Amino acid sequence: MIRGAEYQPLRRRSSWKSLERIHDRMLEVAQRAERERRSTARVAESLAIARAAVATMSAPTLPLEGLQILDLSRVLAGPYATQLLGDLGAEVWKVERPQVGDETRAWGPPFVGEFSAYFLSVNRNKRSVALDFRDPHDRAALKRAALAADVVVENFLPGALAPFGLDAAALRRDRPELVVCSITGFGQDGPMRRCPATTRCSRASPGSRA
Repeated sequence: MIRGAEYQPLRRRSSWKSLERIHDRMLEVAQRAERERRSTARVAESLAIARAAVATMSAPTLPLEGLQILDLSRVLAGPYATQLLGDLGAEVWKVERPQVGDETRAWGPPFVGEFSAYFLSVNRNKRSVALDFRDPHDRAALKRAALAADVVVENFLPGALAPFGLDAAALRRDRPELVVCSITGFGQDGPMRRCPATTRCSRASPGSRA
């Protein structure tokens, strides 16, 4: 004991209360930290699940996805039909004449840049290739493409493809399950089968242009 120093007795009750308050405060902090840790863990787990789901998620499939269409048509009816197939997910290959292509490429105005708006309006979602039916190599490539396709669409006059071995009968002889869609204005037989289904013919035949 130091001389001259006044002895102060230990205040046990107040000291214990202070310790209890400190303990309670520390416990509260620890509990809060644990809640935050668990919350962070839950968020991290949710993010991991979401990332895994996104990684395995494939793009929405269209009803005709995986179907291959060989488009031998031109102008309007055939190209519009195959455009709809392309919109539904089919892979469409459009065959055009070398150098000039589909007639409607030159129809205008209006034009969008160098392209005819008419041509663009019926030929979206397609790939284009130029092949000459009269060239033996091009014709052989065209026939291979036709036999590899699921559907062939054409709008030539009846009998026009037979000399090239690309008519429905010739193609189905080599591949019976092939679907061949032949679009004509007046059918495959009958007295008007050789008439082209142009706008003038279509309007004149019922007498609307008389």
